[in-house]
Parts: sequence; structure tokens; C-alpha cells
Amino acid sequence: MNSPIWIEVHQVVAINAEQVSKTGEVHFLRDFGLLEAAVMSPRDHWHYEGPDLVQAFGNLLFAIAKAHAFEQGNKRTAFHAAAEFLARNGATLILPDTDYWAEKIEELITHSSLSNDFVNVMRVYTILP
Repeated sequence: MNSPIWIEVHQVVAINAEQVSKTGEVHFLRDFGLLEAAVMSPRDHWHYEGPDLVQAFGNLLFAIAKAHAFEQGNKRTAFHAAAEFLARNGATLILPDTDYWAEKIEELITHSSLSNDFVNVMRVYTILP
């Protein structure tokens, strides 16, 4: 599989600005370096662990949320950036937008590691090209 179309740092910043504007929160990037490292993280996994769009989705979501580079909206930004990554690569995420999934993502971040179980569940909700 060819290398995917990756999400870039400036695109994640724009996603955060959009997400926090919906709730009236302040858009503020606290640490560009942390965000940049988070956005690059899935690329390393892709090259060293093998090409897998859903795994890359999970890695991107986890890395951005865990970096906490923004003042507000880190988990929302992570989810939307990761979903955009899938869309740019011809995949569709059909995950319902519910509190249940928000809590599952929160649990993922709280446990400080990306769970294979989480990625495998995401495979069920992802239509690949």
C-alpha cells in the first residue's frame, strides 16, 4: 500500500479553531512542538509497523488527544482530525456521534496507551476504499 495522504499540523490547528468556535471556547495553541510530534507519530508507526489505515487513525487520534497541545478541545480535535485522515484516504467512519463513544475515547486517553481492542472496534465502524 502506498503512503496515505497525511493530515498536516496547520490542518489540525484549523480543525481545533472550528471545533472550539462551536462552543464559544478560546482557540489557543499552547505547544506547537507537541502538536507537530503528535501529527508525525502515525507516520512512524506506518513505516515501521506496516500500512494500516485504521491503525493510523487510532494512532493519530490518540497522539493528538494525548499531546494536549491546545487550551481547549483536544479530544474533539483529535477525533475530527483522525476522521478527516480517513476521509482523505477514501475511507468512511460510520461511528455514531454519541456520549458513549466520547467516553470510550476519554477512557483510551486516560489509560495512556492505544488499545488494540479500540482499533479493532474502529475497524467495524470504518468502510475502507
